[in-house]
Amino acid sequence: MEGMEEQNAAAASVGKSMMYKDLAQVLAQAIVQISMDKGPKIADPKKFYGDSNKLDAFLTSIHLIFHSNPTKYTMVDSRITCTLLWMKEGQAGKWAQIMLKKISHKTVTFTSWDKFKAMEESFHTGSVAQQAHEKMKYVCQENHDIEDYIAEFEMYEEDTSYNNMALVKPFQNGIIPKDDDLPTVFHWSMEH
Repeated sequence: MEGMEEQNAAAASVGKSMMYKDLAQVLAQAIVQISMDKGPKIADPKKFYGDSNKLDAFLTSIHLIFHSNPTKYTMVDSRITCTLLWMKEGQAGKWAQIMLKKISHKTVTFTSWDKFKAMEESFHTGSVAQQAHEKMKYVCQENHDIEDYIAEFEMYEEDTSYNNMALVKPFQNGIIPKDDDLPTVFHWSMEH
């Protein structure tokens, strides 16, 4: 009887060992499949600085990255992060910083790649002044401190070519007034 138990225990041990080997083999095959799904190696895109003449080429190179590694870039967040990584300087860098801040504070969410890309299309408008006018429409205090709102607003202020009187209305449109913000708002309004 004792010999039978030992044989059963040995058989169970061998069965578990086989099961773990099978599991390891399945995992190894999955890893190989994932690495094969990466697609061809694509050259890194050139950094995008905000030049509207180079936007189409930039978006094309970003799309090539997405298509070369479809398993990595299926989620909207991974596509947005990849795109923002190549927007580090110039107007595009400023825009990317604002978007990252809004995304991290959850004051803006993109439910689809197309919605994010539509925001990015603001680089397609003509002159720097036109771009600043367009971007200023989207500047809003939302859940930010008033100082953050002012800093974001002032990023576009100079480029709009608006005089001080013309800046007051767009500035006021983006404020969500709170009692403790009133001195800061008053001070900014007096400067302009």
